[in-house]
Amino acid sequence: MIDYFRFTLHNETDVYFVAKEFFGLDVMLRPETTSFMKYELLYRYGDIWFFGFNSCFSENGEDKNRITVQLSGQGCRQLEMYLENSNLTWTDFIKRFQKCYGGDFSVTRIDIAVDEMAMEDTKENFDLSTLVTRYYQQEIVSPYLKSFSFVGGGGFDFENPFESENRQGLSIYLGSRQSEMYFNFYEKRYEIAKKEGISVSASVRLFRIWNRYEVRFSQGKARAFVSEVLAGSEIAELTRSIFQGAIQIYDGTDEHGFRKYDNKWQQLFGNHEAVRLTVRPEPYSVERTIRWLVERVSNSLLFVSEIDRIFMQENMKKIMDSGELTPRQRKRIRVSSKSVREDRMIEYKDIEKLYI
Repeated sequence: MIDYFRFTLHNETDVYFVAKEFFGLDVMLRPETTSFMKYELLYRYGDIWFFGFNSCFSENGEDKNRITVQLSGQGCRQLEMYLENSNLTWTDFIKRFQKCYGGDFSVTRIDIAVDEMAMEDTKENFDLSTLVTRYYQQEIVSPYLKSFSFVGGGGFDFENPFESENRQGLSIYLGSRQSEMYFNFYEKRYEIAKKEGISVSASVRLFRIWNRYEVRFSQGKARAFVSEVLAGSEIAELTRSIFQGAIQIYDGTDEHGFRKYDNKWQQLFGNHEAVRLTVRPEPYSVERTIRWLVERVSNSLLFVSEIDRIFMQENMKKIMDSGELTPRQRKRIRVSSKSVREDRMIEYKDIEKLYI
């Protein structure tokens, strides 16, 4: 999935037009002052930020006839809600800017995040710590990247490696932050556990995410990536091919002395189909909500139910009555109900055929 997106529109100064026309944001916000990226005004629409100037006039010849739009990870998720409701994809979104602004549309940064989903047997998942070993054994090869670093740590309770308080999770960095292509791999399950206040094992059960692999493109590399997407490349395949071309991981040598590719890395980014990767948000499922309720609130609900039974109260009813379905949830119910009705109609027609 796209996890950060920044672009500049030259010969454009109307922030409100861009916000409404391309993002569906029909609100005129009061801007705040800023000096970030040498701009003067900042319009915050949640985590979607627009940068502009007080006027196009410049005393020193600086180009002020432009605006920059920046979407953080949460900003990308907010945009995706609008795209989903508008039946648009990221590619459609980018193509609209390209069609409207042509060469005045310039992408300066785009980050792609790829999640490795947890296998039934997590021993089959890629262990990021092996990359550290491979590095010191000179079994990581990259024709583009010049540096390798990592951070991580934890306690000495090796009998409970899945507890969040025992380990911080490992993060690996390949390349320079100042370069136009920079990689960051980390054990996403530990980050989720810390954020949600749960154990790492619960994080894996609930969210099914093992590792996250991120690549950041800036300036020329960002524009080249977007050009490939506009030319028809699928973001998933394009990202996989970039990982494959930029980083090779080996695992010893064969009987002839030739280097062997690391099998798990090849399954992720090699010539095989990347079946364990996601490059877009997972579709919503009620099972995930149920898993969350079971893991997080089932004990509390049982306690309230017992209080109601013993003291003849109606706290559970009060809890349920206080809830309210959002428009998004109502839409999901309608879609699910329609699917069930269609399935039942097919079953009814099949049964009817037996008696004709």
